[in-house]
Amino acid sequence: MTEIETATTLADDHWSYINKLLEAHGASEKTRQAVGFHYRSAFVHGFKHGCEYMQDIFDLDLILEEFAERELAYENHPAK
Repeated sequence: MTEIETATTLADDHWSYINKLLEAHGASEKTRQAVGFHYRSAFVHGFKHGCEYMQDIFDLDLILEEFAERELAYENHPAK
């Protein structure tokens, strides 16, 4: 699953909960539709920033490069 698919699934799942809360508090269908659009859009946008942050903080590119190097070394190991 891609980052955007993951973010969209999470946003939809959480929106389902928030939508029920708004409905319970008397928000109209029109209001809930507008809020739902903005809520899910903001959720996906925030998720993207979270992914970027994780890449920066953990230097995932470096980790992936090191993993690829180790995998290659293992495949070329004489004992294999």
